[in-house]
Amino acid sequence: MPNTETTNALSSIIRIVVVEDEQSEFDYLRPMLEKYFNSIDREFKLRHFRDAKTFLSEYDDATDIILMDIELGSESGMEAARSIRQIDEDVVIIFCTKMAQFAVQGYQVNALDFIVKPYTYENLAFRLNRAMKTLGKERRFILVKTKEGSQNLPLDDILYFDVFGHSLGIHTKKQTLYSWGSLGKYEESLKNQGFLRCSNSALVNARHIQTIRGKEVLIDNGDKITISRPRHKSFLQALSLWTGANIK
Repeated sequence: MPNTETTNALSSIIRIVVVEDEQSEFDYLRPMLEKYFNSIDREFKLRHFRDAKTFLSEYDDATDIILMDIELGSESGMEAARSIRQIDEDVVIIFCTKMAQFAVQGYQVNALDFIVKPYTYENLAFRLNRAMKTLGKERRFILVKTKEGSQNLPLDDILYFDVFGHSLGIHTKKQTLYSWGSLGKYEESLKNQGFLRCSNSALVNARHIQTIRGKEVLIDNGDKITISRPRHKSFLQALSLWTGANIK
């Protein structure tokens, strides 16, 4: 059985502000935020504002991430974002909207991303992962017991896992390590980290998928991994959820 742990490089509290005029939308979002930060073992502080005026008057420049509705009743979340950019160039802004055509204007205020309502937890988690990386506040690791001894590997460096004879291959950007145990154990440990099962013998890191060609996954180092017939549909569905794109 693989010896696995996940750890964080930093432990500071993440400060989140949600600017959303509809209470029901905030009530929908809040448990997703709790689930996400629990999954990465990070503390977070959450503030909710229902209008742009109050948000701007009480803005704290220690804020890390703003989740901003574009339509705040008679007010504009985009105008509020422009005001914030005059005093804070670094805070991460993610727009939440029912009208995707307005979200593209977010690039004018250097928004990181936008998410279209109604969204799923996976859609939100994908954008929060980007936000944490942009902030430099997420660097997750997994401790693996290999034949050469225990090693702490950054998850971003792992390309994929595969079964190799009676061993488990862990392919990273620089090398391939060999471990013991079940691929399913790694799948369970990393299920919220973008590692997707494409066959009984392979688990791939979605961050390193360059393209899908028929029944093959092309990894960005040039390796090709076969998608098995029984797992083809579930793999593409999982990839769609992770990326927020419609992949068929």
